[in-house]
Amino acid sequence: MAYTIKITGRTRAETVKRALDEKVKRDGRFTCRTDARGDHVVVQRVRHTTARRYCGQHAGPCDIPRPFQRKKPVGKWLEWFDWIEFNGLVNDVLDAIERRSKHAAFEAWSTPMDTALEDPATRKYERKLWVRRDNRRRLHYDVRRGFLGDVVRFEAYIADYGSPSQFEEHAA
Repeated sequence: MAYTIKITGRTRAETVKRALDEKVKRDGRFTCRTDARGDHVVVQRVRHTTARRYCGQHAGPCDIPRPFQRKKPVGKWLEWFDWIEFNGLVNDVLDAIERRSKHAAFEAWSTPMDTALEDPATRKYERKLWVRRDNRRRLHYDVRRGFLGDVVRFEAYIADYGSPSQFEEHAA
């Protein structure tokens, strides 16, 4: 999964990249590779600094019945709630840059693989999981269990891709 931070204001991508690299290093929980590309910063290979048991990127607990569970691999990959913590770290960096410059504006999203992303209004599936939209920080990550598939239906976690109610309100 990769993050994309799109710069919609007058801040340089290299400034965002440097600030994010510093915050990740100071925080100490994560490692990642960042790349400034024009008006975007791409964040890839986000990992924990220490290994732990891993189940998958799906939202919620792993609820496979006990007799069918395999021993979980140990790795540095992030799970759903870890991604939400990393989203908060990204938003902290963007908020700090925004406070320093009145011309700063950003949008950020990721593309998770194990969770379906649904627009609740249209019931259509999206590709982007919004982390920041219209320069507003995402505060809620609603997820429900539901069924996917037309021919073969299977139960899955379905996340709100980032409808307006998921974001902080602009100050009036």
